Amino acid sequence: PKRRKSSQLDPPLPPKPRKRALSIPRSPSISIPHTIDQKSLLFRLPLEIRRLIWAEVLGGYVIHFIMPMRILSHFVCSAPEKVVCGCRINEFRSCGKMAPGVLSILVTCRQIYSEAIEYLYSANTFSLLYSNHLIHLSTLLIPARLNAIRVLRIRWAIRGLPYYVRPSGEHLTFREDTEYWQQSWRALAQMRGLRDLRIRLVDTVWQNQWLQLESRLMEGVREVKTPRVFEVVLPY
Repeated sequence: PKRRKSSQLDPPLPPKPRKRALSIPRSPSISIPHTIDQKSLLFRLPLEIRRLIWAEVLGGYVIHFIMPMRILSHFVCSAPEKVVCGCRINEFRSCGKMAPGVLSILVTCRQIYSEAIEYLYSANTFSLLYSNHLIHLSTLLIPARLNAIRVLRIRWAIRGLPYYVRPSGEHLTFREDTEYWQQSWRALAQMRGLRDLRIRLVDTVWQNQWLQLESRLMEGVREVKTPRVFEVVLPY
């Protein structure tokens, strides 16, 4: 049989379920094994101080999400001080990930993981260099992690113009691109923790058609109401 052609809407591979939960359950009825040294000076600090420590250790990065082989991965931005960096998705092998020493704190014990994991998402800036990955984040991240993301940057290349119908046609010319456009804005509208969202739309082909369809193209944008800072740089 013929292999079905891959689509940009095809979901990535979901993560395998864990045999044991990493986060400590909140229900008091569930017994938790003691996995930390109760005499540790760290755990004598107030929780508010420990949270500041987790944010300082795990935060401050600009992280590009990528999905090689349909599996979620990342690399750290090489120019985090720039508004628009020069990183490219096909260069991820030559770029570094977060230092193992930084992430290893999360696997020290379940208590630290439960207290610190949210700061891996809330204290960093995340970036998508390939906007097609956007609709798959909800598949790869549990809602608590997805909604912990506060700052998101997207470089959004327009290939097939959404809603475009050729003069000689009656149907959408780029149906899949239109579906993706709609799903992407819905996904952004559902990210309840976003505080700072900046999107750069890139297009070098569709200037006249874009201007004609701009009002309709912006309908999905208006549904995104959560971020306090929301910037969309239009291509024209």
